[in-house]
Amino acid sequence: MLKKPLVGKKLEQILTYYNQSLHINLQARLIVDLYIDSLEMLELVSAVEKYTQQLLEDKISMVWYRLQDILDYLNSYDDCNRTAKSYCMIKIM
Repeated sequence: MLKKPLVGKKLEQILTYYNQSLHINLQARLIVDLYIDSLEMLELVSAVEKYTQQLLEDKISMVWYRLQDILDYLNSYDDCNRTAKSYCMIKIM
């Protein structure tokens, strides 16, 4: 499961609403396997924005296909924040 509390909690709420198992594979597809619709995707984007404290460009969230894609983005953000560089580009999947 996602280690990021806010994002993980939002995903858990969505899955609970749809009676989905909370024991999911990170390769699960957001729309096909988890039945995430456009409103729920906006809620996930909002949770990521709150976690990162910055607006998320559409081109980033538009390439999220699997749960792993969101986790990869969050890990890239965390790695970027740990560096001493004043400017860091977050990897887009």
